[in-house]
Amino acid sequence: MPVYSPTIFIIEDDDDVRHSMITSLSSFNYPIKDYSSPIKFLANIKQHDGCIISDIQMPQMNGLEMQDELNKLNIDTPLIFVTAFGDIKMSVKAIKKGAYDFIEKPFDAESLKTTVHQAIAQDYENYENKLLKQQILERYDTLTRREKEVLKLLCDKNGTLTNQIISDILHISKRTVEVHRSTIMAKMLAHSRAELMSFCHHVKKNNYQPTTTIDDQRQ
Repeated sequence: MPVYSPTIFIIEDDDDVRHSMITSLSSFNYPIKDYSSPIKFLANIKQHDGCIISDIQMPQMNGLEMQDELNKLNIDTPLIFVTAFGDIKMSVKAIKKGAYDFIEKPFDAESLKTTVHQAIAQDYENYENKLLKQQILERYDTLTRREKEVLKLLCDKNGTLTNQIISDILHISKRTVEVHRSTIMAKMLAHSRAELMSFCHHVKKNNYQPTTTIDDQRQ
């Protein structure tokens, strides 16, 4: 299982401001990577767990243009803009496009630390949600063809179909449905039908195309 390892990324063309941020955030004991321009940052970004702190007004590429590039790359790391008073309108625009927050210059060290702490907490929550969704799809792949059919019916009609109705639809015994249902719950690690339905909703939402297994051919 992958381990969450956050990094604080700082993009700021003013050396003094950038070094001041590094000093303020060094108490977190997270790795800090700093860049003097968005272009350098985008050219070197590999692992992106954590949060991104960026100025808005920079030469060659500004913060909003960098945000567009991050969106194109499907990188949803919380983005905090540190901006001058005159850039408030740009900051509001950035928030509407998905930025996490913005802080005015000259920034207060404690406010910056608080915002970074909250951003990393949000990123960790997003990370865990993505991991859970991946695990749900992997569990779904372990189901046989028949189990997938039963699962679909268990989740149809807001979970109101009884075992007897499902057995009539599939032309199998009620006891067989009960066995499949028990196996599905175990494989999906679901503790209730409601939780199973939430898993099934995620599978449908992702238009997931499961792999075919040898068991599929025997059911």
